[in-house]
Amino acid sequence: MNLIQPIQQYRPIPERISRLNDLAYNLWWSWQPNGQRLFQDVDAALWEIVYHNPVKFLTEVRQATLETASEKQDYLALYDSMVSRLTNTWLLLQPGFPKPTRARRGL
Repeated sequence: MNLIQPIQQYRPIPERISRLNDLAYNLWWSWQPNGQRLFQDVDAALWEIVYHNPVKFLTEVRQATLETASEKQDYLALYDSMVSRLTNTWLLLQPGFPKPTRARRGL
């Protein structure tokens, strides 16, 4: 019996929505009001088929579907909002994550 699972292969995620992978592996999205929408709005039927598992979702979603989502302004607004909130509320609290610096005036 082989207990080692193969590494899951993702479809190439368009650059514009490339942080979907980061969100999929961080359960932070699951307690955000619009967290499920981030994946559901890409492919609602697939989201149900994979039982709301974002990692499985990214292995199963069609490349063309990701491309279409990356071109929709309403989806991009949701995506940008979620990525911004992830960075500003969760990641900044993690040890070792670079903190934003303010530009000094007069330099």
